[in-house]
Amino acid sequence: MTLDTKHTHFLGRSSSLAFVRTAMALKQEYTQSDDPDSSDCSRDTPEPRLNTRKPEYWDATSLLVRPEPPYPPDAFPIPALMTSLIEAFFCHLNVYFPLLHRPTFEKGIEDGLHLRDDSFGATVLLVCAVGSRFASDDSVLPPETKSWHWAGWPWFRRVSATRKLVHLSSPSVYDLQVCALLTWYIAASPVPHAMYAIIGHGIRLAQDMGAHRRTTYGPRLTVEDELKKRAFWCLIGMERGMCDKLGRPYNIHDEDFDIDLPVECDDEYWINDDPELEFKQPPGKPSTVSMFVHLLRLGRILAHAYRTIYCIPVDKSLANPDNAQRVVSELDSELNRFITSIPEHLKLDLQQDNFVFLNQSALLYASYYTLQITVHRSFVPLPRRRSPLSFPSLAICTNAARSCIRLLERQYTRLGTSLFLHWHQMSLFTCSVIILLNVWHGKIAGIAINTAKELEDVQKAMTILQALESRWSTAARLWDILHEIVEAMHRPA
Repeated sequence: MTLDTKHTHFLGRSSSLAFVRTAMALKQEYTQSDDPDSSDCSRDTPEPRLNTRKPEYWDATSLLVRPEPPYPPDAFPIPALMTSLIEAFFCHLNVYFPLLHRPTFEKGIEDGLHLRDDSFGATVLLVCAVGSRFASDDSVLPPETKSWHWAGWPWFRRVSATRKLVHLSSPSVYDLQVCALLTWYIAASPVPHAMYAIIGHGIRLAQDMGAHRRTTYGPRLTVEDELKKRAFWCLIGMERGMCDKLGRPYNIHDEDFDIDLPVECDDEYWINDDPELEFKQPPGKPSTVSMFVHLLRLGRILAHAYRTIYCIPVDKSLANPDNAQRVVSELDSELNRFITSIPEHLKLDLQQDNFVFLNQSALLYASYYTLQITVHRSFVPLPRRRSPLSFPSLAICTNAARSCIRLLERQYTRLGTSLFLHWHQMSLFTCSVIILLNVWHGKIAGIAINTAKELEDVQKAMTILQALESRWSTAARLWDILHEIVEAMHRPA
């Protein structure tokens, strides 16, 4: 009954089999056995050995598991188009959310692995689907529509129609990558609601293969181990961002996993003839992965806010001014420590020439501002509800909203539509709603307000959303909502 974690499913210390391991360890101590196969009860992964077993019961899984047929060559884009779509994927997405290791990925295609392995083939098809969102060649559009909102749909549909949610065999790192890629594509499509279920499925697969536990990784980092970590962290990062926007509960919490953060090392430095130099970023050269690691640290602060401010049932103690003040002060302190910890190459500088670092910096600061809003928006005073805080929560939210929109507007002016990061859409929308709320609050309080002046930043956000709507349907929907609210604000009472 030896359990090899590379080929079987992860079992934690609370499992019954782990208890069997403890019993066998006691047996070894009693018999003073020197059997090298005996278990070490200090390990999380149980490895008891059963010498006698009935094949008809233990080998039943082999009758159920059948390898999926590989995708035929005509399922993939023609070589020239596939090359350009892969380039678009790595330049516009993977550099910000590092899921794949480009040298390994491209070597797999060069060796024809996508034509032999259906899981890697699905990964390649989804990379092409996501890359299509940034393409200029209209051959990426489905024949039934010429809308760019559905760019890459044929390759996405090919994968979604063939991939199974039920895994009878052990999942692989490709299965985790597929879940992340499916989520990225769906999030930017006209049907983004499906992403929640896909992320949940991906996280369960990651737990099944032990990607969430440090004990399942070897003592020396390998390419496959780092890819597994990257896939897990991408799923975590996407889930937290999505749950913040949709108000949904997490599938997994900080206390449920203990793996290290991704290595801050660019892809070209993973492999080296000298083993001591593997996964070592050259001194003085900032890594493009650093932003993602800092974004994950910001996600931990968001998780803290969810546990304290947005828990179910709502913590009654937050009605107590002292308790509410303590919780929000802790979160504000964490945010302050985060903003001072940002490395020099990611400090806000909209004039820098490196567009990757420019976009990464804007993404970090925009995420910081929106999280500041998340922390304080529950304490914004309403006509029938006073805030328990001494903090001016509405002013803090409004200042953060204005700072965020102005930052993104300057970034958009510098880079244009093609390089502007599309996932800023919800930040622009959230910040606009906060500013609109502030205007309504002033009107209710009887403060004389120049509405047009107050809404200048909202108009900036709407201008950017309108520029994005030809490619991103969510931008059009968010613009429609804001337009309706602004129009209502100008109507006479």
